Amino acid sequence: MERYKAMLKHLMPNHHEVETEQPRLNIKMKPNEAYAVIAQDDERYYRVVMIKRNDFTNGFSLKVSNPVMGVVPDGMQVVSQHSVFKQMREMDAFHSLEAFPFRGRDGR
Repeated sequence: MERYKAMLKHLMPNHHEVETEQPRLNIKMKPNEAYAVIAQDDERYYRVVMIKRNDFTNGFSLKVSNPVMGVVPDGMQVVSQHSVFKQMREMDAFHSLEAFPFRGRDGR
């Protein structure tokens, strides 16, 4: 990275490096707290996601809202879609990705 910055300074000597603080998108989500996920296909939209504990299975489930057009409200943290899916895999919130997970008594 330092080599890249040195080459950039050499090519553009009058350009001043400006450090911009990027929002931290890879945070550990807490259950029962709402987070915003910016839509990847249209940045004007976001979804609200929340992890809820399921007392029947002693696991967790992911609750996702419909897309909302607008700006994320103040005080709501923005997380990346990748980190949401990663945390759900770690918490085993996706029990089965089969098309028909419940086959009945005989298993067919």
